[in-house]
Amino acid sequence: MAFKTEKDVLTMAQKDGQYWSDYDKELARRDPDAGLSIYTAKKNYLSAKTDADKKYWNRKAESIRRKNGGYTAGGDGSGFMKDDSYFNHQDPYADRMNAALDKLLGYQEFTNPYQGQIDQTLDKITGRDPFSYDAEKDPMFQQYRKTYLREGQRANEDTMGNYAAMTGGMPSTAAVNAASQAQDYYNAKMADKIPELYQLAYQMYSDEGNNLLNQLSAMRGLGQDALSAWGANQQLAQSQLDAVGQMSDRDYNRAFGKWSADHQVDREAVSDSQWASEHRLNAQQRAQQLMMQMIQSGLTPSHETIMNAAWNDKDAAALSNWYKDQHDFDRQMTLASMQGRATGSGGRSGGGRSGGGRSGGGHRGTSKSKGAQNSGDAYKWLIDSGATDYGTAYERLLARGYNSTEAKTLAGYFEDTYYPAYTEKQAQTEDTPKQKRMKELTKKMFQNPTINTLLPKEKKK
Repeated sequence: MAFKTEKDVLTMAQKDGQYWSDYDKELARRDPDAGLSIYTAKKNYLSAKTDADKKYWNRKAESIRRKNGGYTAGGDGSGFMKDDSYFNHQDPYADRMNAALDKLLGYQEFTNPYQGQIDQTLDKITGRDPFSYDAEKDPMFQQYRKTYLREGQRANEDTMGNYAAMTGGMPSTAAVNAASQAQDYYNAKMADKIPELYQLAYQMYSDEGNNLLNQLSAMRGLGQDALSAWGANQQLAQSQLDAVGQMSDRDYNRAFGKWSADHQVDREAVSDSQWASEHRLNAQQRAQQLMMQMIQSGLTPSHETIMNAAWNDKDAAALSNWYKDQHDFDRQMTLASMQGRATGSGGRSGGGRSGGGRSGGGHRGTSKSKGAQNSGDAYKWLIDSGATDYGTAYERLLARGYNSTEAKTLAGYFEDTYYPAYTEKQAQTEDTPKQKRMKELTKKMFQNPTINTLLPKEKKK
């Protein structure tokens, strides 16, 4: 689907039952492609089945408005708020540029208005027969012929009359010869006219040819003048387009320069804010590290240190108590491990364990070490830390510094015996507020990346 004008967009939008604000209509008028994109986003918004989909297509439409129109329209698309996050330039010379471009494109291939006359004249020149002269077909010669024949006849008769008067009307050979000579004189003069008339006919033929050539040259000159005028007008249209384009470019560059300068200030302000935010975050992280080191060492951090770490005194005190419990737990685990090795039952029969998981195949063993069975505080701590199965228990035990063998033994007993019994008991009783608080604090500790990086890792064997 391709829209060419605002009318195309609004026709389809009305057909689909879409509402368009005046700002969206104006954007579609200036940029039909942007209008098509908004139309598509609105159409998908209306057909969306979930709120998430509706929000997605609303964001799409807002992005198009922001990038192409420099505004946003709100959740229902009916509002208007200027947004210059993206540089958006409305060219004041756009109409003039389009008009100049249409004028330039309106110049078709040049057509010589005199080409028809040129072709006709050229046909006359190339179609002329070669020169030839026939006195019998020359009207002028025929005119001369009649004259000279008449005058020759008259001279013949006059000569015969003169001789008859002289001889008393007696015919004579001399009279006939004299009359014939008089007549031949005129016949000779008539014959003498043929070369003259030939030359005259040739001159007329030549003049006609030259006249046609002059006409052809004149027509070609007029055609060249028409071509020059056409080229000059086209060049004028091109110059006008270039001039409008230069004004458009200058306006664009001024607007972009202003937008860039304004946003440079904004970017610098944002950079300063980001630096301050990062500085605060780094200071907070350093304060957290200091607080954790003091708590782990059994010291009590000051109120200022706790505040700088973005904690409160209550949580810090609870965390201190938690670490004290862990120290007690460590001592109990060490004792349990020593007792387990002493009794020779530190492992688990069947498939066994490897790393943080269980090996495949084989029936899981059920033998437990005496130390594991007597380590109620350890399993209580695992419950408080959010452990629910072998994997999470094993992970937390390693984090507390126990080797893999100890962690496997304790995590196995936790999953097979302690946790099922605990969940069954919990179904009948609820945690005290203090227990809930301890669980929340422990989970927070494991989920906090900064604090989690401070926890001890698995001890080297």
